[in-house]
Amino acid sequence: MKVVLFDMDGTLTKARQEMSMEMFCVLETLKAAGYEIGIVTGSSMSYIKDQCNIFWSSSLYKDITYYPCNGTQKLQYFHGNLEEVYQEDMTAMLGVERLN
Repeated sequence: MKVVLFDMDGTLTKARQEMSMEMFCVLETLKAAGYEIGIVTGSSMSYIKDQCNIFWSSSLYKDITYYPCNGTQKLQYFHGNLEEVYQEDMTAMLGVERLN
């Protein structure tokens, strides 16, 4: 399996801006070539949806794995629904002192 992970702001999009058609086409090309695509960002899923608005006019959004909140969550589409695969609480896992 070939996997490509992308950061959102400054990589897939300009900071807090929508994805360009050019970048969308790059992702479609990667998907067609057999790559699994993941988006990792410090933002929540709602920001991903806003910035990747171009996805929703195609089926590409269903083929991407989303890692919002610095990768502490993993969301994927199963049977047409976006489902949370896992979620970690970094504060609980590391403790406040280590996290800071």
